[in-house]
Amino acid sequence: MGRERLIAVLLGMVMIALGVRILVRDDTMAVVGSLQGPAFGVYFASSADVQLEPEIHFGQPTLEELLTLLAAGPQTPGLLQVLPEGTKILGARQMGAVVHVNFSRELLSAHPGGSSGELVTVYGIVNTLVNAHGAEKVQIWVEGRRVETIAGHVSTLEPLSPDYALAGASLI
Repeated sequence: MGRERLIAVLLGMVMIALGVRILVRDDTMAVVGSLQGPAFGVYFASSADVQLEPEIHFGQPTLEELLTLLAAGPQTPGLLQVLPEGTKILGARQMGAVVHVNFSRELLSAHPGGSSGELVTVYGIVNTLVNAHGAEKVQIWVEGRRVETIAGHVSTLEPLSPDYALAGASLI
């Protein structure tokens, strides 16, 4: 008789657990949908903090596609453009592991300044463009020449490696 009682109690517990699961499942929402291939981030500024947030896209982007997405600006609410207003991308090419990207003078003249703003601009560009196949560093040019800095705080004379410190570990 003890064994039958134990089985009945276990069955009762299973039925209760299944009932709770059915009730809870109706009110939940999937966090991750179906994946559409490899994912990559195009980095934009957060409107809430001085940080970069990746806008996630799917596929294997070409350098041209990355530049188009970066120039177009974010589609996600709460994200802001990292390129100063009026900045144009004059050209780009990849030479080995280094992407060379040439911007119009507005990258300098229209930049709002400040160390945080410059970090967001520089690493928004760099972190995005290293998604190109085989890219490891990015060299920033303005009007066909290397510039020492965009706003006085980050040296852009040499190719830069990505830095995800502004993105925070939870966003990478």
